[in-house]
Amino acid sequence: MNFQFPTTKEVHLSHVNIRREFHGDEHVPAIDLSLRLEGSNELLDMLDPALRTSLYYNAAATGGQEALPEVLAVLPNLRLPKLNGQKFTWAKGERHKGYAFTLDYGLGDGRSNVDLDDCTVTNWRFEVKEGGTVVLEWVVQYAGERLTSEARGLLTGLTDEPIFIHLIPPATPQITSGKAKPKAAPAGDDDDTEDLFDPEGDDDSDDDDADPQTPEGALAAAVAGEGDDK
Repeated sequence: MNFQFPTTKEVHLSHVNIRREFHGDEHVPAIDLSLRLEGSNELLDMLDPALRTSLYYNAAATGGQEALPEVLAVLPNLRLPKLNGQKFTWAKGERHKGYAFTLDYGLGDGRSNVDLDDCTVTNWRFEVKEGGTVVLEWVVQYAGERLTSEARGLLTGLTDEPIFIHLIPPATPQITSGKAKPKAAPAGDDDDTEDLFDPEGDDDSDDDDADPQTPEGALAAAVAGEGDDK
């Protein structure tokens, strides 16, 4: 996986979860940022180079229509139309550690930015659409002293807004597996962990059967459905 945004990228901050986390015997402030980006299906190449060509193709090129060399890589059509609007999980349970996250607040001096080091990136999901558009979602987690009260207030105030970020992976991948949930409940009276890991507001986020399908499972189901229709 080559998941990164080395240059400034506009994304949507869909949810912010403030909590506290144990580091040894010490409670430290922690945050979970649910991010979303809608764009070309080339975004899938960051998850796996083979993923886009597994789900999409170019119907016009396949039909013999002459195309310029530079547009041959454009894959606007779903291989199985029934997958339109289908949501998938990716690398379920994997947690990629050591990322550097920057919120670029746009004042130009860099001092207004929020810089969080040693972040964890996890909980990838994506939705595929006919025409070559995908909606990619993921979560960035951080716990440590850089999460000041000022940074928490700034990030919380930007909930459900577009933000500009950098997301840089470590030089050496640091990948662990397991349930991608915070170690401790959020601070305060309300436990909104469910909101973070179920962005649509469903209450079945711990039910594996309720999760979006894997690409392989959805493809198999769609193929079976095509056969039933005949």
